[in-house]
Amino acid sequence: NLFSIFLEWMKVHVIAGSFACLGMFVLATIICIPSTILILGSGFIYTEAYGMGMGIYIATVSCFLGCCLGAVFAFVRARYMTRDLIKLFAKRYHIVNRL
Repeated sequence: NLFSIFLEWMKVHVIAGSFACLGMFVLATIICIPSTILILGSGFIYTEAYGMGMGIYIATVSCFLGCCLGAVFAFVRARYMTRDLIKLFAKRYHIVNRL
């Protein structure tokens, strides 16, 4: 069963599993996928792997950090990487220039 293999991997590799969860949240936030399913899934996975107390704590910290880092990366992407695109729209459409 793939799920039991993943649970065993999470039990052995706490740090790598947390970074994998963090990376999934960052990616989901950057490409605008709602993170509700990931939050519920990570809560379930961590609770099954580490028990109720420690599992909820690790899931909460990794979800919070992943969503915050994803929001920062999304802001940086929108602020600096799409600047030329906004300038092009401002030249083409005058209402964008007034905004």
